[in-house]
Amino acid sequence: MGALRHMLLVLSLTLPALIQAKDSAAAACSKPDIERAAQQVQEARRAMRALPTANDLSTDVPPEAQRAIAAMKTRLGALADAYMGCAGAAADPQRLQGELIDLARGTDPDTTDENRYGGRIDFSVRLNVGPQRLLSIVAEFSIQCGSDAVLLVFAPESEGWREALRWHSKDYPTVAGAFWSFDYAISPPDPTGAWFVVAKNLAPWCTSTWSSIRYSVLRPRPAGTEPAELFRASDSIWWGGDDLGTLSVTADGFTLRYHGESKVLGGDPRQYTRRFRVSGDLVRQLGQ
Repeated sequence: MGALRHMLLVLSLTLPALIQAKDSAAAACSKPDIERAAQQVQEARRAMRALPTANDLSTDVPPEAQRAIAAMKTRLGALADAYMGCAGAAADPQRLQGELIDLARGTDPDTTDENRYGGRIDFSVRLNVGPQRLLSIVAEFSIQCGSDAVLLVFAPESEGWREALRWHSKDYPTVAGAFWSFDYAISPPDPTGAWFVVAKNLAPWCTSTWSSIRYSVLRPRPAGTEPAELFRASDSIWWGGDDLGTLSVTADGFTLRYHGESKVLGGDPRQYTRRFRVSGDLVRQLGQ
């Protein structure tokens, strides 16, 4: 445990520098910065994999695991930022995704143990081909009984990219606080060019197919990468039929579908459809 405490201390000491780097103006392309950020992600993964795994499927996240998770989220964001500094305007999502995965996993690509901290680490990249041409990256990593995720949205700027939005879970004392089964959709721009993100996730748990589906409407701010959370809600979901919820988004609203509790006592789970209108920074539900 002494080596683990030392590794976690190193991670905590480097977090302020990483946060300061994220908040500063976008730097020019630097391959050494990418390599350094990749090494730091690999170190964070090794620290997570060194955490003990509870044999009783405990849902508690001990303090050392909370620190390791926070370090991982920060370092994944730093790697994406450094990498996008060299991506160029004509970035190819599939190539970006493959290279980010290789950088994060390093020489240890094994992803067979997904039920423990750091057992799996992945990236997914999308390019919105609409007028705003946003590029979005989700960095995902496993925790006990589930996974967590970080969303980064980049906007084109000059010949490169600027991070416009970053969204991730807050620190959590149980695994239910993580962003498991994370998904999102970016709206087309409205007549003023403004756009929003709808992000959804499920609360992971170790012993049940009943959970909570949580969803938020996010608007980028003029400065910084932390979005304004215009709306958030949660509902009970049954994902035993492999329905983890689906999102669809338009320029003025969104629809969420999932299976939840029956309206009949003892009945089978039924599908719910939630429709919302987004007007400026106002979000309201349309019917029930």
